Formats: sequence, structure tokens, C-alpha cells
Amino acid sequence: MRKKLAAVEKELAALRADRNSRARELPRPLLADYEKILKARSGIAVASVNASAICGGCRMAIRPQAIQELKAAQAPMICENCGRYLYWQESA
Repeated sequence: MRKKLAAVEKELAALRADRNSRARELPRPLLADYEKILKARSGIAVASVNASAICGGCRMAIRPQAIQELKAAQAPMICENCGRYLYWQESA
């Protein structure tokens, strides 16, 4: 059991280091918003949207115009209902 715990802790440390290095690349205001949403939404700050046009975080419908903007991915988009950052996920 201790070996498993050590392996998980090692993997977690590697993931945290990767996250921290990627976070340094983001603009400060964006990172601050992300951290705020992360705390407010039980650790889930990003949600997917697919062809069903439903936010993966709060299950509310996304406006058709917002779907088009999300597909174009020109700027970060936030769900109008739950406030999570959204990303477009192609159907498999």
C-alpha cells in the first residue's frame, strides 16, 4: 500500500509541476479568473460543449451564436449560467 501511495504522490507532484509551468504562460488576469472559478465551482473551472449545445458543467443550453463563437475559438468563453470556461468538443 505504501508503494502505491508513493507512486501516486510522485505522479501528483509531476502533474502539479506541469500545471505550474503551463500556468506561468497564461496572462495574470486569466489565471486569476480561472483560480476564482475553480474555488467557486468545486474544483471544476472548465466545461466542454458538444453538438448537443449543452454546458458540460451546469447542463444548461448554450445560445446558437455563442456556439458559433466557441467553435471559432477566438477568445476564452464563459458559460452565461455557471461561469465556467467553455471549450468545444467534437463528437466522437
